[in-house]
Amino acid sequence: MGSPYYMSPEQVIAGDIDHRADIYSLGCVMFFCLEGKPPFKGSTALETMQMHRVERFPALTKLDADTEHGAIISSMISGCIEKDAENRLSSMSKLLEILESVEPLEEKAEDVSGEEPVETEIVQPRKEVKRITIATLAVASLLLLMTACVIY
Repeated sequence: MGSPYYMSPEQVIAGDIDHRADIYSLGCVMFFCLEGKPPFKGSTALETMQMHRVERFPALTKLDADTEHGAIISSMISGCIEKDAENRLSSMSKLLEILESVEPLEEKAEDVSGEEPVETEIVQPRKEVKRITIATLAVASLLLLMTACVIY
């Protein structure tokens, strides 16, 4: 069913649910990533769910929609969070198309320290050490326990 913070309007009313419910939820997650809070937060789970159904989606306040990137991201999220699933982005492929249309930022951070750049040596990373998984540890512990039972 999902978390009330990210639940699509059609899930709230137990309506016809398809992949577009996930697109709505992803829009809510993107909103959370940009704003640092869920789009709706009622005093109870039921109130939060109803807010998804009837309340207007809050504006993105921490995104500069006047820039090219901001406008595209804002439009993308708006396409995800349409209340009516018929008006929502129809597929994740459409979302991917929008993301791929965004040109990467070419701006570089400006050095404001006033100091000369320092030459640094590039250190090669160590070879990756094989990690022992919890499952391996569990099996090893079980074998050790079985061995101890047999010996004693």
